[in-house]
Amino acid sequence: MARLKCPPIYLVELFGEPGRGDGCHSSGEYTFTNDSEDFFIIYDYDATTMCWERKWRMPTPEKFWHSKKPKVLYINGRVHGNPRPFIEWLLGKMKNAKKIKIDYLVD
Repeated sequence: MARLKCPPIYLVELFGEPGRGDGCHSSGEYTFTNDSEDFFIIYDYDATTMCWERKWRMPTPEKFWHSKKPKVLYINGRVHGNPRPFIEWLLGKMKNAKKIKIDYLVD
């Protein structure tokens, strides 16, 4: 698993609205596959009103995914080999997009 810290709106601008998360811990996710049949999921974890009793302190899923403030997102999936090529592809895609700057990636 890896963690990506960036404004979630960057992903929305590049890939459209996220798919539905698990409805409990994740409010949204993006799923990617490659030619080797590896898949990767980018998702939030316990970051919205969907997940916490103290809902007044957390953003709604809509506000979270459209936030311009950096948030921690998780990258997970099933990988036959090294996940680094996917992570490098994602970072390159984000950095090459209009005005997008990535703060950092944590493995």
